[in-house]
Amino acid sequence: MSTNTLIQALQHPHLYDHPIKHFQVLETHGAWVLLTGNFAYKIKKPVDFEFLNYSTLAKRKFYCEEEVRLNQRLAAVLYLGVIPITGSPENPVLNGSGPVIEYAIKMCEFPQSNLFSNLIQDGGVTPTLIDELAVITANFHTTLPTQNVDNIQAPVQQNFDQIRPMITEHTQLDRLETWAKTTYQKLKPVFEHRKQNGFVRECHGDLYLKNIILWDGHPLVFDCIEFNEEFRWTDTMADVGFLAMDLEDNGRADYAHRLINQYMETSGDYNGLAVLRFYQSYRAVVRAKIALFQSNPAEYTRYINLAESYTKPIQPELIITYGVSGSGKSTRAKQLVEKLGVIQIRSDIERKRLLGLTSDSKTNSAVNQGIYSEELNQKTYQRLRELAKNILESGYSVIVDAAFLKQAQRELFAQLAKTQKISFKIIVCKVPETELKTRILSRTTDPSEARLDVLSMQLEAIEKLTNEESRAILND
Repeated sequence: MSTNTLIQALQHPHLYDHPIKHFQVLETHGAWVLLTGNFAYKIKKPVDFEFLNYSTLAKRKFYCEEEVRLNQRLAAVLYLGVIPITGSPENPVLNGSGPVIEYAIKMCEFPQSNLFSNLIQDGGVTPTLIDELAVITANFHTTLPTQNVDNIQAPVQQNFDQIRPMITEHTQLDRLETWAKTTYQKLKPVFEHRKQNGFVRECHGDLYLKNIILWDGHPLVFDCIEFNEEFRWTDTMADVGFLAMDLEDNGRADYAHRLINQYMETSGDYNGLAVLRFYQSYRAVVRAKIALFQSNPAEYTRYINLAESYTKPIQPELIITYGVSGSGKSTRAKQLVEKLGVIQIRSDIERKRLLGLTSDSKTNSAVNQGIYSEELNQKTYQRLRELAKNILESGYSVIVDAAFLKQAQRELFAQLAKTQKISFKIIVCKVPETELKTRILSRTTDPSEARLDVLSMQLEAIEKLTNEESRAILND
């Protein structure tokens, strides 16, 4: 059967049960997508690559159904179903009777300008959309089935093996391959721990800007991996790493930092930071390989340089905030997240996480009671210290977003910095009391439940910085 003949024959309005605005064909290595105005029809090519096999009609039917099933997890509004095509390549019939000659996935059509890969170039991707995308991804990961599989190093090594014959200068590739092997061995206990604790899941597998659209003002993720289970069953950090890497490749390292930080805050999976750069480098090498397949040496160089950038050691820093509720601690911290790539951990969120509560839960706790009891306060600062230590040991700087009213609380973290042999900085947040009250009264969705009575208690309890602490003030 000539699939090209079929694609041409499908471009006739009388075949469809809906109005046709236009016909346009988009083509990838594995499929044709026929655009009609309101709906799109995706037909898989009869091809067999090493990692993808659509060579028989039965296989194409199976993978069409898999694509719909899997993508309805995040984009049910787009994926409408699988339609049989009968008749002949010259005279096809959609949803007809008789022997099936091909299958098509029916989807809602969207403007190509709505792809995040296009919007990012025009300033159409906002910080709010990045935060929303991070939350969507984190919540999606929690819903997925887990599997105790180990398929980490094989695809990593396969990339190097496939790239090597296509280039003449191997020095940089050799460095990357050595780093990947060494890092994998070093992180093997971490990978095993994550596998045993359910962080290998049936993920999206292809989470980058070209597979995200703006739909009704919100991010919508589509086109996950359906053709290869090994690419889909992976550590959740592989999804996060791919998207963060792609944001950096598009010149938005600030958004990459924001995405990672918001994902961590939502999921609580700060231990995943230990393997994140491994996956970012791996995904960049994948894109470098594809660039060579597409005979694009300039793009290969860009991606392979990006892949190597993740291998460079970074000296982390420990930063804490100092100020009462409403003084702007979280705003200042978020600015450093985007600017420097630090990880922000917030007392208001971790305090509630200790109790199994979501960040938007309301406990209506009184001063020195409930979530503001002295016992929970001490547990919260211990938890923040534990998280900060894990983040620092993963190679990331951290900013601990908490009031730090007591010198003993600050000393806990100053000692951590000394133990880790890293710098310790304090961000002082201070505004007039009238402004503090205005800000607290205007809060609606903030994780903090601090009210005016809490503010009054904090203003009375705050301990001034010592001379040594004053020398650690970060002036930005």
